Amino acid sequence: MSAKRHLNPSQFRLEPDENESHHWLTAYHPDFGGGKVPVGEMSWNRHTGEVANISVADAHQRQGIGTMLWNEAPKYGRQPLHSQNQLGPGKKWAKKVGGDTYVRNYLG
Repeated sequence: MSAKRHLNPSQFRLEPDENESHHWLTAYHPDFGGGKVPVGEMSWNRHTGEVANISVADAHQRQGIGTMLWNEAPKYGRQPLHSQNQLGPGKKWAKKVGGDTYVRNYLG
């Protein structure tokens, strides 16, 4: 069953981060496990905004869940920024959703 059709903003929860360096936003499928089954998550740095990870369960990929996480993220903290360290699928997805890329300053 498609999760995208059933997700709404109430299905997104910011999860605590023990070291408080990252925001962790998780999307839960409302129809399984009483809304406690995660279908995707995104982690981004609280200070820089750089996305460390975004993932969606295999059965729910290509349904817009990653995009929904990206779009919901600013409600929970700093606007996420794409990482420069993306693999092929990540680069394609980043181009599709748009947004800025985090640029590290290695000088100084």
